[in-house]
Amino acid sequence: MSVWSKLNLITSIQGLIFQNNEEDYRNSIDHFVSWCEDHFQLLNVRKTKEIIFYFRIKKSALQPIKIKNEEVEIVDSYKYLGVLIDSKLDWHPHSSAVLSKINGRMYFVR
Repeated sequence: MSVWSKLNLITSIQGLIFQNNEEDYRNSIDHFVSWCEDHFQLLNVRKTKEIIFYFRIKKSALQPIKIKNEEVEIVDSYKYLGVLIDSKLDWHPHSSAVLSKINGRMYFVR
């Protein structure tokens, strides 16, 4: 009797979009999706998130990423390996979450 378990992999793809040229970024995502298909890895698009760090004054509209005809959700913050990352690279949300967790545990110590 064999037991199969799901293997959840966390993958992060970073890309620099320079002078509004998204082609390299989109090509790397397409390459990753085709690699997953070639190696029999299931990619859950509903769990896939995109966070955009943008510091210019004028924001240009970026086309949403599509994987298997499903749009990838764009989020303002994401928890990656236990760290809450904000789209403005602000540490306040992560610090508040850690402080809240500490206060909850200190309640039981008292």
